[in-house]
Amino acid sequence: MGTGRVISPDDLSIAGMPSELSGSEPQGAARMADYEAEAIRNALRQTSGSRREAARLLNISEATLYRRIRQYNI
Repeated sequence: MGTGRVISPDDLSIAGMPSELSGSEPQGAARMADYEAEAIRNALRQTSGSRREAARLLNISEATLYRRIRQYNI
């Protein structure tokens, strides 16, 4: 939550994600995609490739995980 009357990018950042990744400009969107793809790769490594467990670890549905895997060519 912000403390002032103006909302800054840091007020909108997701916990654990550098604030520069949460920007709305195209460059920020591309970096967000890189961050998301890396999180998926890490989850798959931690679960020895189990997509079901990786989805659970990421707190997303299996369908969403499958779409992202296709989207990012993982």
